[in-house]
Amino acid sequence: MNDRPDVAKPPTTHILASGHDYRAPRSWPMDHQLTVRAYDNEVVIQGDKIALRSLAELLLTLSESDTPLTTHFHLEASAGQLTPGSVNLVLDHDEWDE
Repeated sequence: MNDRPDVAKPPTTHILASGHDYRAPRSWPMDHQLTVRAYDNEVVIQGDKIALRSLAELLLTLSESDTPLTTHFHLEASAGQLTPGSVNLVLDHDEWDE
């Protein structure tokens, strides 16, 4: 997120990484939660810049060719990554094209 030594990093909470805990443990910035709402034909993911960048970092990890196929991430309101009332979110990936 922010690698500048003069800027304090936000406190974090851990993300459940399933599979072979590739590059685990993962952390999530506290007080920067995502909201995930599911409707009949769409899903809305909403968050501030820090939460959206944290989500992007997880997705980028899954997009790397050296990430094991068993790796996936669980984001949950009960763990502090999502706002209360959000539906849980699992980030996963498919086999790689050769």
